[in-house]
Amino acid sequence: MKQRTEGVSAAFIKELMRRIAQASIARDGGQDVTADDIDGALNEMLFDGGRLNLKLLGGAQGMSAG
Repeated sequence: MKQRTEGVSAAFIKELMRRIAQASIARDGGQDVTADDIDGALNEMLFDGGRLNLKLLGGAQGMSAG
């Protein structure tokens, strides 16, 4: 995860944590956070959300979305 989030803003990390928590709550009531929760949230923010997410949430320089 560090390589994929290096240089991002605090707002990006806050939103990432919110999405990870939502995924965990939806999956098992928030009992555990899994690697799949983290990967899913990152993919949603970096790729599914596209450049707008990166711009609004302070993605690192050089990051690009599909």
